[in-house]
Amino acid sequence: MSFVLATLVLVASVVTLAVSVLALRESKATLKASESLMRSLQTETLELVREATALLVGTREDVSRVEDLLEMSELRSSAINEASKVAIGAISAPIVRFRALKLGLRRATELFRAKRGSR
Repeated sequence: MSFVLATLVLVASVVTLAVSVLALRESKATLKASESLMRSLQTETLELVREATALLVGTREDVSRVEDLLEMSELRSSAINEASKVAIGAISAPIVRFRALKLGLRRATELFRAKRGSR
């Protein structure tokens, strides 16, 4: 009986050893697949980070251009506003009004004479 028991223990040990070897092989294959996946993820992540950085730099440049355009628009707007004030001041001046009235009367007289002469 001890021989049978020893044989069973030996067979159980061999089976356990075989199962352990198979489990180690599967674990090694899983580890290699995980390493490959990690390398792939690292490569893709680095590429995505590079693209995101490039996009951020481009966006920063675009925002800078927009700020410059807004600043130029504000400068032009204030220049136009000042020019409008000067023009309004010039138009409302009495001498300009008198000159415009004089030119208008002269033109009306010329038109009236031209119409009278063509009859």
